[in-house]
Amino acid sequence: PDMVSEYPIVDGKLSIQCYIRAQWQKEGNVKDFTLNDFGFMIFHSPYCKLVQKSLARMMLNDFLNDQNRDKNTIYSGLEAFGDVKLEDTYFDKKAFMKASSELVNQKTKASLLVSNQNGNMYTSSVYGSLASVLAQYSPQQLAGKRIGVFSYGSGLAATLYSLKVTQDATPGSVLDKMT
Repeated sequence: PDMVSEYPIVDGKLSIQCYIRAQWQKEGNVKDFTLNDFGFMIFHSPYCKLVQKSLARMMLNDFLNDQNRDKNTIYSGLEAFGDVKLEDTYFDKKAFMKASSELVNQKTKASLLVSNQNGNMYTSSVYGSLASVLAQYSPQQLAGKRIGVFSYGSGLAATLYSLKVTQDATPGSVLDKMT
């Protein structure tokens, strides 16, 4: 810290690299899942564009781990990245953002309602994102879905976990009362 300044000095590029590296490391610790396993993905959201980059990054990881990636049309436009090292892709945004735009709409757009209106909520951003998803879908639409959650904090502390929504969406159920 610079004790002469009343404001913190932030290295934005390094901060983004740390966030993405933490996400990549957490994904590497969890085996046998892809984006297809989640109905929704929620990310710590200091700004909404980083959420899009994070989902694009997960799509790249899925692409690199998919043995049939040449046959899977979901990866159109990413073929050139088949032999790239992940650490060399932190700032190559365009291909991943374009290829993942449909997935962003399906899996993360609903989670950005509160963030778009309030900006960075810091610690509570993943919970604001969860509330955003719960507010926009009926119990029947949420029932049985898995929600992936990536939380990140200063000091490179991060966690990746999933929530499984109950199947019971009947009137009066816990899920019905929450939404």
